[in-house]
Order: sequence, then structure tokens, then C-alpha cells
Amino acid sequence: MTTSEISVLKNRLLQVTQPAERLLLLKTLAATAYELNDPEAEEIASEWVALSKQLNAIDALCNALRVLAEVRIQSMKITPDEESCVDELIALTLASSLFADLVHAWYLKSMYQLGRSELDEAIHSLHIAKEILDTQINDEDMRYSDLNLDILYQRTSILYRTGTDYADVLRLAIEGLEKSTAIKDIGRQSCFLQSLALITGKMQDFESSIGYINRFIDLEKSQNGHMNLLGAYRLKASMYEQLNDFAAAEKAYTAASEQAKLLNDVLSDFYVSSKKIPVLINDNRLEEAKILAIELLSLIDNKSVVKSEAEIYFYLADIAQRQNNPQEAVTILEKNKQLFLERDDKVLLQNITALLHSAYHQCGDDTNAYKALIEHQALTKNIYATEKSKEYAQLHTRFETKQKEAQLKQLQIDNLNSELRLLKSQMNPHFMFNAIGSVSNLMQSGRVDEAQDSLRKFSRLMRSTLEQSQGDEIVIEDEIDFLSNYLHLEKLILGDSFSFTITVDESIDIAYERIPSLILQPIVENALKHGLRTKQGEKKLNIAFTMEDNGEQTTMQILIEDNGIGRKASAELNKDRKQHQSFATKSIDDRIKIINTTAGFEKMKMETMDLMGDNLALGTKVQLSIIQG
Repeated sequence: MTTSEISVLKNRLLQVTQPAERLLLLKTLAATAYELNDPEAEEIASEWVALSKQLNAIDALCNALRVLAEVRIQSMKITPDEESCVDELIALTLASSLFADLVHAWYLKSMYQLGRSELDEAIHSLHIAKEILDTQINDEDMRYSDLNLDILYQRTSILYRTGTDYADVLRLAIEGLEKSTAIKDIGRQSCFLQSLALITGKMQDFESSIGYINRFIDLEKSQNGHMNLLGAYRLKASMYEQLNDFAAAEKAYTAASEQAKLLNDVLSDFYVSSKKIPVLINDNRLEEAKILAIELLSLIDNKSVVKSEAEIYFYLADIAQRQNNPQEAVTILEKNKQLFLERDDKVLLQNITALLHSAYHQCGDDTNAYKALIEHQALTKNIYATEKSKEYAQLHTRFETKQKEAQLKQLQIDNLNSELRLLKSQMNPHFMFNAIGSVSNLMQSGRVDEAQDSLRKFSRLMRSTLEQSQGDEIVIEDEIDFLSNYLHLEKLILGDSFSFTITVDESIDIAYERIPSLILQPIVENALKHGLRTKQGEKKLNIAFTMEDNGEQTTMQILIEDNGIGRKASAELNKDRKQHQSFATKSIDDRIKIINTTAGFEKMKMETMDLMGDNLALGTKVQLSIIQG
């Protein structure tokens, strides 16, 4: 559909008043406006959303929310507020058991997070989408293949960007290529081939990278993808340079230049041609390199290309030096000294001073040769210091922890398993789906403000979980916020019979004092799961932070107390479950063991007590004690 045709649709929309007909017209108009990147696309999609709600048309509302989310992503409107349409879509599709649409919703959420460079959060959203795909979607559903491949590609791209183990990323990309090839999806095959070329290049498997690039080029030629071919040939040339196959690299750059000319892309043609100069120099084709450099300098006056005189003049000086004309090299470099300084490129300056030292020395000018050498050494030292500063910091950290490595070595596997179990407990999908379902019920009953507030809490809870999983400790203020959000969502599930309190002693600075991360939520979840959920009547949970000082040491006490059915009754309920065990409790025990071993003393301990009265269970109390300092 063309721009003029979409204008006709807009005019028709102004004349249509029948709601059902208007809804269908908005559907067509919104989808088309999105495809054409029309500036009114968001307004049209928003109207479609509003009318769908008014008519209580669930399927239409799902589609409208999805298009609205995609329009905002396209326009880079990716703030958390603008992301609210995705949260609404998640709640709606979950409540309606529209699982394919639910997968798409989580995929869109990852796109918002990716746009904000929240890579860990994006990976988490993609993980949820994949879990729903694997458990709820029929493999024969055609949407399954597309969604699965999109999720797989995004996971591959994000993990590549984060520098994750490239072997794992390679495995995902190969899986994606195989699946997209099986269903003959040309577009997605191209995406995975590009990823594989980049990944194998990073792994320094340059021949494999070239193989993937060649497959990509063949595929793109069949689709007349000239823009993509331009990038492919450039990447192919750089791989050949790594293999010191300069003739093949020059041929690939020439092919890239031809693609740029087909696209009438003067800027790309200029850059590709400039890349050929060092290739020709390294292939000892000095006269060809010189002619090309002079030709490119003549194009500098063309305002459509970015000026790259510095590199080109350096190449000319290098050519003169290699042709045993050191004086010409000196003249070129000294004449353009200010140009080089303006670039403020330390690596380029390092190469220039090295060339100047050699050229001056050949000319017999030892004074200037010495000055160039001193300048070169200073630049080298500066570059080396910059590159190595992070490495030095890492070495220092490793040195400080070396004495503890012997103690921790045996515990590393236990530590990893413990952390994974903790995370599994934190990210309980059953709780997550129940929470979103409860939010959806609020929306359907007209309690929109409460639903939106709960969605915000849910989003903050998910983000806090990821943040905690990356650190060893958390300030109490953040932990309280985390627990409050978690318990608010649990209250949606348990109902008004459940209440909770969190109190902190006045002597504790909640913005300063820290506790181990991912340590309290599993205990709280245990209290809910084994003590309160099966209890009839009023359900209470109290969490209290206090500080005790006996003159010799200061200890933080954290109490988690419930009025549930008690451990004995809970054990009776679970007696028929084979090998029943509280993973939350086991993970806490493992974590405390690691903390105490690292500290070299019993820094932390946990006690669990039954609350009794007249031989009746009144609940359970867990006390965590953490020695400060």
C-alpha cells in the first residue's frame, strides 16, 4: 500500500461511525501505517486500542496492543511508561490463555529492554518467552517457528554483544540456521549467517567466517540485497586480511566498492577504497597503492565524503619509506603534522612517530630521529597504560583473593548449584503467572489503577531479582523495596486474608547497612508456601530488622515470623511426596556455608523455631544472625 492509499483510508475513517466497521478499518490502517513508518501510526494504534477496549473485543485488543508496542519500538519510544502497553498485553494474553500472543508480548518486552541497553533483563524476558513456547505452544503451529527463531536470534545477538562464551553463542546461531533452513525462511537464514560470520571471526576461525559469508552472499544475491552485500564483502575482506591473503582481500574490497556504486553510496565507496590502500601496500603493490591514495585525496573536496586525509597521507609516507625515499616520507609527515594532531588518534600518532624515527634516521638526521623516538615511546607507554589499567586492576583483585582460593575451591561447585537453586526459587514461573493473572483480574474488574500499580511492582521485582543475582550484597533499603513488591503480589494471590509488616530498628541505617543478596526471599517464600497458603482464616507475616551490640561485637538480627500451620503439619501434608525437600532452605544453608568459609569464622547463622501455645502450633519463626564488620 502506498502513502496516497493510506491517505484515502484516513479520510474514510473520518466518515465511518459504526463501531464494528471502524474497528476493522483501524486494524488495516494501523498495520499499514506501521509498515510505512507513518508519523500518525502511534495515534492510530492508540485509537484502535481504545475502541477495542470499548467493544470488549479481546482478539482485536491483543492485536492493537501489539501493533502499538511495535510502533513505539520503531520510533524508539522505549521508556518504561511507553512500555506499559506491553505489560497490559502480557496480562491480557495470559488471562485469555492466548499463549502464542503471550510469547510475542514477552518478545516485544525484550525489545524495549534491549533498546534501553538492559541486556540482562532482555535475556530474562526472552527466557520466559522460550519457556512458554516449550510448554504451551503446539509444535505444528506455524507461528511457533517464527517466534522461536526470532527469540533465538535475539538471544544470540545479545549474548554476542555481552561477550559471553562464544562457543555457546555459536551453538545457538548454528541451531537457528538449521531451523530457518528447514522451513526455507530466507530472511532469517541471512540473519543467522551474518551472526555466524561475526562469531567465528571473533573466535579467530577466519576460514569458517569466510565460508559463512560466502553462503550469505549467495543467499543475498538471489534476493538482490545490495546493501547487505556491501557489508558482507567488507567483512570478507577483513577476514582475508587476518589470513594475510592480500590478493583475496583486495578482490573483496573491489566487490564491496562495486556494490557501493550500484547503491550510489559515495561515502561507502570512499571508505572501502581507502581500506584497499594498506592491503596493496602489504601485498607490495606500492605504485598501485600510491595512485589510489592520490586519487582519493582528490575526492576530499567532495563534501559527500568524510575527510580522511590523515590516514591517506600516512599511507603515502609509508609508501615513500618503502620505496627508499625517506626524505619524501619526512616531508609528507611534517607537512601534515597539524592534521594528524587534530585527529587525536593515539594509535595513528604512534605509527607516524615510528615512521618518522625510521625516516629521519635514514636521512642521517639523528637529532630529529631521537625526538621522534622519544615521542613514539611516550605514546606507546600511554597506550599501553590505558589498555592495561583494567588488567592491572583485575590482577590486583585476584592477588588479594588468592589466599582464600584454597578454601573456596572445594565449594565452587556447591556455590554454583546453590546460586542456581536460589535463582530458580526467585524466578518461580508459577508465582509469576499467578501474579500476572491476578493483575489481569484487576483490570477486567475495572480496577485499572490497582492493576497498573501491581504491574509496576512486578516489573521492579523482576529487575531487582536480576540485579541481586549479579552481586553478593544488597543495601537493606533495596531489600525492603524488593520484599514489599514481592509480598504485594503474593497478597493479590492469597487475598485480603493475608497481611504483612516490615519493621526496622531506628539504629539501622537502611541506606548504608548491607546483607547478602538473594537470602531473605526464599525464607519468606517458605513461610508462605508451607505455613500460610494452606491455613484457614487470617494469615500474617512479620519481618523485623534489629541490631544488637554486646560491647565486643555487633550483630544484625533478622526475624521472619508467620502464624501458619507450623512445620509439623506442613510435613504431614507433604509426607506422600517422594524425596520432598525444601530447596529454599537447602540453598540458604549452602549460601551461609560459603559466607562463613570466606569470612574465616561463623559470620552468619540461621535458626528455625516452632511457635507453640497450649500444645498447638501458632506458626514458625526464622532468625538470621549476621555479625557486622
